[in-house]
Amino acid sequence: MTQRPGDPPELIWRKSSASVTGECVEVAFGPESAYVRDSNSPEGTVLEFSRSDWVAFVIGVRRGEFDWPRHPTTEPSA
Repeated sequence: MTQRPGDPPELIWRKSSASVTGECVEVAFGPESAYVRDSNSPEGTVLEFSRSDWVAFVIGVRRGEFDWPRHPTTEPSA
């Protein structure tokens, strides 16, 4: 782990074990926040989310709120 000024101390970065293409994000958890960064650019931008925002995101993922539609709509464009 690379520590940068302003980073919370002792973050443990994790990524999915299904991550074989290298196009992944890493997640770390601090006492009050979740952090997300690009695994290909660990020195780059780190996004910080409050605990409540992270919990809401995970609930949304589990409910399928971010899933791609299974069948494209067939409605004509206006």
